[in-house]
Amino acid sequence: MVAYWGVADVERAVRDLVGRGAVVHADVQDVGEWIRVATLLDPFGNPIGIIENPHFGAGHP
Repeated sequence: MVAYWGVADVERAVRDLVGRGAVVHADVQDVGEWIRVATLLDPFGNPIGIIENPHFGAGHP
């Protein structure tokens, strides 16, 4: 199971995480309705899910 962190720009978040030592596990994918996700592995092998979802609302960073 992977918990997903909401981000404003999934591609920028992937670049930032890779720059900090993460490795892409599943590249950015469009999963419908303008929602995009990616999964990375941190330096210890733990999965990190990120999601860009325009439906999160105004409070979304």
